Amino acid sequence: MRRGHRGVPVGGAGLLGRDAEDLARPPGLPEAELLDRAVTVNRSRVLAYLELHAEAARRPQVQATLAELNQADLALHLRVQQAAGLAATPRGAAIVTMCVSTALTYLLTQPPQVLKAYGLDDLDAFLRDLIDTTYPRPA
Repeated sequence: MRRGHRGVPVGGAGLLGRDAEDLARPPGLPEAELLDRAVTVNRSRVLAYLELHAEAARRPQVQATLAELNQADLALHLRVQQAAGLAATPRGAAIVTMCVSTALTYLLTQPPQVLKAYGLDDLDAFLRDLIDTTYPRPA
């Protein structure tokens, strides 16, 4: 498995266009390229996921199914971060997952000046800062 910034394995997030099967594959794309793919090649997949969230607000059955998917995704993120040697906790994994999900929404819906204001004009730096802030190195 290819590792990105600070040894974090690449892949695993369905929204990013990779699934659990991809975790076992040899070297993949850097994290920033995965985000870029999510809003280009896999754009329709991410838009469908956002639409599913909107539908979950209206229909309890969809909400229940989406909750199960999100819990499984979060558990996967936690395991991947721990396997990378990060001091990952359920809270830390949730923070990283929510930040990446929100970043995807912004990347799909906001103009360049807004993306720049949030640091999304440099995805490598955004992701590096996210990991470093969530999991600071011991002093």
